[in-house]
Amino acid sequence: MKKFKVCRFFQFFRICILLSLVGTPRIDAQSEQSFQNINIAVQAIRQTHDILTGLEIPATDEANKSPVILDPSGKDLTHVFDLVTARRPAYTWNLQDGVYDVYPRQQAESLSQLNVSVFVLTNNTLDEAQAALFDLPEVKAWLSAHRAARGGGGAEHSGLGPGPAGPFPEPKRVSLSLANVKLYNVLNQLITKFSRAQWIIGHVPAQGRFTEYVSIEP
Repeated sequence: MKKFKVCRFFQFFRICILLSLVGTPRIDAQSEQSFQNINIAVQAIRQTHDILTGLEIPATDEANKSPVILDPSGKDLTHVFDLVTARRPAYTWNLQDGVYDVYPRQQAESLSQLNVSVFVLTNNTLDEAQAALFDLPEVKAWLSAHRAARGGGGAEHSGLGPGPAGPFPEPKRVSLSLANVKLYNVLNQLITKFSRAQWIIGHVPAQGRFTEYVSIEP
């Protein structure tokens, strides 16, 4: 009788082990990919899942050239973005206004986390929206404190130009009124209202200081 109970115990133990193995998600290393930088990694996630994204690349990340290794096709987007920030701990992320935003963990180094008291657009184009962003007193103060300046000129920096190539229709105009928000909330609203896919804030070294650019892309 005792032998029978022992056998039953080990049979039960074996079933529990098998069930635990079935319930444990298997990590397929072959599905992981290596991306040259965080910009390309976030772009791959955005295109794979057809989502809206925001990304701020801090000046301090220029020295960090290590690749980002992850599977962008994971169904659990929370897990996917957690992996991004685990691979690049200088960053954090959140989901705000329907946009997956990735930005510097250190708020003092982040332009996108800047507190904005009031942001108003009245029937403005996307180019005018960029001018309004850099005209904010909070942004001007941040640029001064960080010995930075507004990026200018090329589309690769200003980025707030027309959408896909082709005949250019009359530019879309929007109105927007926000109060007591983060700058990334403003950018999230802009890409939503202008039907764009992502925003990017970049920091480019130039003559002993940094040039800040904001890009809203199709």
